Amino acid sequence: MIGRLSERTCLSQQLGKVKLTKTEPEISNGHVAFAYLGLLVQGRGDLDHFEPFRENFFLRQSLGIHKVPSSPTLRQRVDMAGQRWIPIVEQETIRLLKDLNLSPSPAIRDLVPVDVDVCPFDNSGTHKKGVSPTYKQVEGYAPIFAYLGQEGYAICGQLHPSNTHCQLNKEIFLPQAINNAKRIASRPLLVRLDAGNDSLDNIKVCIQEGVDYIIKPNLRHETLEEWLSVAEQHGDCQEERPGKWLYTGSV
Repeated sequence: MIGRLSERTCLSQQLGKVKLTKTEPEISNGHVAFAYLGLLVQGRGDLDHFEPFRENFFLRQSLGIHKVPSSPTLRQRVDMAGQRWIPIVEQETIRLLKDLNLSPSPAIRDLVPVDVDVCPFDNSGTHKKGVSPTYKQVEGYAPIFAYLGQEGYAICGQLHPSNTHCQLNKEIFLPQAINNAKRIASRPLLVRLDAGNDSLDNIKVCIQEGVDYIIKPNLRHETLEEWLSVAEQHGDCQEERPGKWLYTGSV
């Protein structure tokens, strides 16, 4: 299935345009990328895990790999590519999702969610560059991702070390995520952000892009009692079950 989906993209051709060395490599960027993809879809992230699969005929045939890279070649090429491959992978992903005529499922009324959040990685016990403690109390990285619809299609991503605040580059990342979502979804969008992204800048982006949004408040200088007072004054109250009252409204 992964091979058939890959065939519907221009990923191999686009990656081949990225020149990492002065001479043409023996194994193309596309074959290196597909080899790594074959590793990832089996739940294996460590590049050294690729060695047992080098003689796997089905892997080569299904992904269209004519020359299989070794683990050192795989590691070297990925390190050399750095973040230069990421925009290509992202755009080909959006192209594929659009080509498949998907209809991401709405979450509230007719609104399709665009969820943006940090995803701490657990790289404990490794010596990778940039690894540091995350808020999940493990050593790792803290990349940020955007997901579309109830299905959670990955439409945008940025790499970050764990000590980077989740709000970093939101003025670039959020519009990009919204625009990618608009290319796929035909229904209106609903951006959903956690308290770490409770920022006027994010609200401005959502208004400018014409999308609805839900952002969890970051109680910096406010108390729960103050919010309850606002809800009681301006909200409509409903008893969801005995002892639980839900206020909805706007100010």
